[in-house]
Amino acid sequence: MNETRIFKRLPAINCWIKHLEKGYYDENEKFFHTIFGKVKRVRIIATIIEKKESVIESMEEEQYSEEDIYSNIRLDFDLDDGTGLIRGLIRNINPEVFHHFNKGDIVDVIGRVSKYGDFISLWIEIMKKVENPNKVLLRSAEIIKRLKNGDIHEIPVITEMGDDIDNLSNEVEIDTFFEEENDTN
Repeated sequence: MNETRIFKRLPAINCWIKHLEKGYYDENEKFFHTIFGKVKRVRIIATIIEKKESVIESMEEEQYSEEDIYSNIRLDFDLDDGTGLIRGLIRNINPEVFHHFNKGDIVDVIGRVSKYGDFISLWIEIMKKVENPNKVLLRSAEIIKRLKNGDIHEIPVITEMGDDIDNLSNEVEIDTFFEEENDTN
């Protein structure tokens, strides 16, 4: 039998970087709890603050074919939207494709967000230059409209495991575990 696997791509949520910074990252499910709900992919408009190209050291020294010549190249873009900073990453891509993106350019970016330690990363899927500055204003207006209309969610409060154990020990009376049962003979 032929089985077809269908992958559903989550929508990219228009937001500001501060919404991710104030959100809570769920390590198990790999998404952010934000005021816009569960977010895995975002769309932001930001200014490129820094652009870096680096070579990732590979463990194996092999002869690379023409197809995988760029398999160890990574581009990093530090992005600022006025509310926060985020690092945009692209791996395994020909850097010449992104040569026209420079420091100071305003870009519209769609990507998958993740968090490692205290750092939020954006794995870039699509990046386009913003030529019309009105697009920046339009995106901000869309986000503000969503906030004003009350189309927001509460961010769940996650307590540390140590706090839960302390609260649990206060709620359970340990003496009740060791009471002898009354036999009714």
